[in-house]
Amino acid sequence: MRERDIYFLETIVKGYDGIAHVRRDWLARNGRRFVRILVPPGLEGEVLRVLERVKRYIPLGEIRTEL
Repeated sequence: MRERDIYFLETIVKGYDGIAHVRRDWLARNGRRFVRILVPPGLEGEVLRVLERVKRYIPLGEIRTEL
């Protein structure tokens, strides 16, 4: 993800009453970048729905629930 897309994602997630915390430090693995999103227990489904909607506006690749 580009840095500006990470900031956009963080802004969207914050707008959903703190359902998650987007970490700005990304992880590189096998030539791919991963952004860590910390999600409280019980809100995983909500965050996944938000991420699916965000895909309309920024390029999000694969969404994993663990690395």
